[in-house]
Amino acid sequence: MNRIFEKEKTVRTKRTIEVEEIENTNLVKFLDKIEMVRDGEPTKEICTFGVTSLENIESVKDFESIKLNVFTPKAYQEESTCVVITDENYNMLMNGNIHIADAINDINKESDLNKGKLFLFNWGSHKLLDLNGEFLSIPIPISYMDSLDNERYKLNKCLVKLKLDNRILDREKIRVSSIPYYNCDEGRTKQIECMCLLSNEEYRELMENSKNSWEAKNKLLNDILGLKEFRKEDEDYED
Repeated sequence: MNRIFEKEKTVRTKRTIEVEEIENTNLVKFLDKIEMVRDGEPTKEICTFGVTSLENIESVKDFESIKLNVFTPKAYQEESTCVVITDENYNMLMNGNIHIADAINDINKESDLNKGKLFLFNWGSHKLLDLNGEFLSIPIPISYMDSLDNERYKLNKCLVKLKLDNRILDREKIRVSSIPYYNCDEGRTKQIECMCLLSNEEYRELMENSKNSWEAKNKLLNDILGLKEFRKEDEDYED
């Protein structure tokens, strides 16, 4: 067969990762630039901005994606991602008005860092950490789902104690209320709902010394908030 047409083009791909260390942490801001040049002429440029650990940058090979999960030994599955929380969202979060998942913002461009403060966030447990991987206290919701119900506790006595505890954010409004009909049982019809904000020291000790969230809630109710004295005996069904 006769060759009637032949053409060759040279395509070169170049990758540059620019980093800027975040002071007093092992984190860096990075700009990952991939440039494609065809026959000496730039044809395409892909830029990705983010925040990750220096370790993740150093482990990148060839053109693989940069890992955004940061090694945090104290967090669930030992990893977290960097997020931004605006001042407005942070205030709403700490007052118990929004959930942590609604307070955080992803980082897609450098200007996102100007919208608020940088944190580490663990999606598996919804825990917030500082940039060195230490837990930060956020409001803890408490309800019948955490066993604060009339089957296990003398709720009227619990209510008096909780109303005097300044760690209960909504202490002036809390009351004994009904458990939704679809979740109540005989002898388990009432609850107390509230939001608890511990100090960072209390919160860290609780999280670091609890095997799971269920154990943490039990310690919170019985030991930290002191409701253990109002636990019902097995044969006690009246509040």
